[in-house]
Amino acid sequence: MGNKLSFRFKLMVSYIILIMTPVMIIGAFSYHSSVESAKRQSRQNIQGTLLQMKDNVMYRIKDVGRVSDQLYMDQQLQGNLSIEEDAWSSYETLTKHLKPTFQNAIDLSTLHINMQVYIKNRAIPEYYFTAEDEDPLALGKRYNLYRLDRLDSEAWYEPWKVPTIYGANQEVKWLQVAEDQQYGNISLLRNLNDYAKINQIGFIRITAKLSEIFDAIDYMKIGDYATLVVYDGQNRPLFSSGDKNTALLEQGADSGKSDYLRIDEPLDSGLNWRIVAYIPTQLLAATADSVRQITVLVCLASFLVLTAVSVMVSRIFTIRITKIIASLNAFRGGDFRKRISYKGNDEFAQIAEAFNDMGKNIDELIREVYLSNLKKKEAELTLLQEQINPHFLYNTLSSISRLARFGEIERLHQMVMGLAKFYRLSLNEGKTIISVDREIQQIQTYIDIQKIKFADGLDVTTEIDPDVLPYSTVKMILQPFVENALQHAWNGDHIHIHIHAYKDNDRIVFTISDDGVGMSKETIDHVLNRELSGGYGIRNVDDRIKLQCGSAYGVQIQSVFGEGTSIQIEIPCFYDQEGETSVVRAG
Repeated sequence: MGNKLSFRFKLMVSYIILIMTPVMIIGAFSYHSSVESAKRQSRQNIQGTLLQMKDNVMYRIKDVGRVSDQLYMDQQLQGNLSIEEDAWSSYETLTKHLKPTFQNAIDLSTLHINMQVYIKNRAIPEYYFTAEDEDPLALGKRYNLYRLDRLDSEAWYEPWKVPTIYGANQEVKWLQVAEDQQYGNISLLRNLNDYAKINQIGFIRITAKLSEIFDAIDYMKIGDYATLVVYDGQNRPLFSSGDKNTALLEQGADSGKSDYLRIDEPLDSGLNWRIVAYIPTQLLAATADSVRQITVLVCLASFLVLTAVSVMVSRIFTIRITKIIASLNAFRGGDFRKRISYKGNDEFAQIAEAFNDMGKNIDELIREVYLSNLKKKEAELTLLQEQINPHFLYNTLSSISRLARFGEIERLHQMVMGLAKFYRLSLNEGKTIISVDREIQQIQTYIDIQKIKFADGLDVTTEIDPDVLPYSTVKMILQPFVENALQHAWNGDHIHIHIHAYKDNDRIVFTISDDGVGMSKETIDHVLNRELSGGYGIRNVDDRIKLQCGSAYGVQIQSVFGEGTSIQIEIPCFYDQEGETSVVRAG
C-alpha cells in the first residue's frame, strides 16, 4: 500500500509529522553562525574586489610595458640609432624608420601616454612637440625624440648611468620624475641598449596619468566611508580614493588604527606597490547588527520548524536522490550503462524506469555513431596514404631510368636496392601507424636514394632525440617535405637539409629545414589553401595528422625568401599497440 502512494502525499505527511518537533539548538547555532559568516563574507568580498582592482591595474601597467618592450627588443631600431651618418641620411632615417617605429609603439597602448626617447647619436635630429618643463600629456598621445645629454643634470637618471656586469644597465622602474608629481603623472624608465655591442644607445621614458593607471581604484566598490590607497616601495601614497584623512594616508606600513580594518593586496613584486583598503570598524559592526536582528526574527518566526523539517525530510529520500545524482554524474562522465533500481510504483520508480530506458537508447546510439565514424576515419586515412605513395614511386623510377640510360649500373643497383628497402619499411603490412624509429629509418633510406642521385650536391644532417623513438606516428610524414626541398628549394648546385626530432612535454616535434630559395608569404598561403591547386604533399600530411590525432596537431611552415624554409610537424606522444592508440600526457 505504501509503495503505491504518491511522492507528494508522502512529503506532506512527513512535514506534518516533523513540524511538531521544535529544535531550539539549531536556532541558537544559526544566530551565531550568521553573525560570524557576515563578517567573514564582508572581508572576503573586499579581498575579492581588491584582487579585481589589482588585475585591472596590472593590465594597464603591462599595457605600457609592452610599448617599452617593443622598442627594447627591436634590433632594427638599435641598428638605426647606432649608425652615425651624414645630415641628409640621418634625417631620412628619422622620417622613414624612427618616426613610424615610435608611432607604432605608442599605438600598442590603449592608454593616453607620452613617450620620450633620448638617444646618444647626435647625428639624428631631435623631434618633439612639448617643452621638457610642460605636462607631456597636455597634447594627448605623442612621442618625442631628444638627445641623451639632456638627462646628464637630472639626479633621478643617475642609477641608469652605472653599467652592470653584463654591459648596459637593464633595470626597469616606475617612478615620478621631473614634472610628474606636479601634473599627477608617473613614468616607466629604462635604458635602450644595443644587444650587438652590449652598450647603451639611449633611454626610454613613457609617461601616463596616475588617474588612468589607477582608474579601477574606486572606494565606492568597497562601500561608503572606505578609503583605498596605493603605496609605493617607500610607503609613500601614490594614489588614493575615498576619505582624504592625512593621518590615515601617511600611516603606510603601520598596522593601522584600531577603529579601521586594514586589508593589503600587493601588486607585482617587481613594482613593490600595494593597494591598501581601510574600512571603518563601525561599518562592519553595523552590518553584523543588521544580520543579527534579521537572524533572530527569522529564527523566531519559522527557522526552528523549517530547519528541523528539512533535516528530517532529507533523511527519508536522500538515498533515492543520491542514486539519481550518481546516475546523472555517470551520464555526464560518458558512462551510459548506469541504471537505477527502485521498487514500487511511485514517482521515483517512474523516473527510474524512464531514466533507464533513456540511458539504454543513448548508449546504443553512441555505439552506432562511434563505429560509423571509426570506419569512415580508417577509410579516409587509407585513401590519403595510398595517394602519396605513387607520387614518390614515379619520381624514383624516373631517376632509375636516367641512370640506366647513361649506363651507371652500380648507382642504378644501389637505387633499386634502396627503393626496395624503402617500400619494405613503408608498406608496414598495410598499417597507417608506425613507430617513430621506423619513420626515421624510412626517411634515412629515402635520403640514401637521393644521395645516389645528387651525389655531393646534397648534404643532410639529422638530430634525433632517442626518447622519441619508442612512440608511434602516422607514417610517411617526413619524406614529402624532404622531396619538396629537393625539387623546389635549390639555390645553386648545393643544398643542406637538417632533420630534427625531439619531445616537448606531451608532443613530438619534427623539423625539416633547408638553406634553399625559401618561400614568400603568398606562396605559403597558397600551399596551405585547400581550395587552390599545388602544395598537395604538404596538405596530404597535414590532413592525415589531423584526421588521426586531432585539429590541434599538424604542419606549420616558416620561410624567409632567399634564405630557406623550416617545416614543423607536431603530433601527440602516443603508442599504437595492436591497432589501439593510447595517448601519453606529460606529468
